[in-house]
Amino acid sequence: MHERSIYESEIDGRKILVARKKCDKLAKILKPIEFALQNTKIVIQPRGYLYHLQGQLDCFIGIESIPDHNNQYRLGTVFLRNFYTALDYDQNLIIIGVNKGSSDSAKAELIG
Repeated sequence: MHERSIYESEIDGRKILVARKKCDKLAKILKPIEFALQNTKIVIQPRGYLYHLQGQLDCFIGIESIPDHNNQYRLGTVFLRNFYTALDYDQNLIIIGVNKGSSDSAKAELIG
């Protein structure tokens, strides 16, 4: 499904996705984002990757593509608010768990 209210905007030289819709309405239309991190599938519901700024009606999509040939994305704090993370440099591991204390605990899940 193509949502017509979503457009690309440039802020400080970075391209971001913005929707001329409230996040509550947009969350009912968009699909979850799924990706794999080694043997674990990470699923983030729309409420987990959408955000709005104080005093604005527009909804922002908190996933930003990195313009290069590697097809990479910047997830940042909008992603991290859904999880607890720890870095183990000695074992070269990323440890991740769902943040059940977030305002909407059904925003993300880990499978595997």
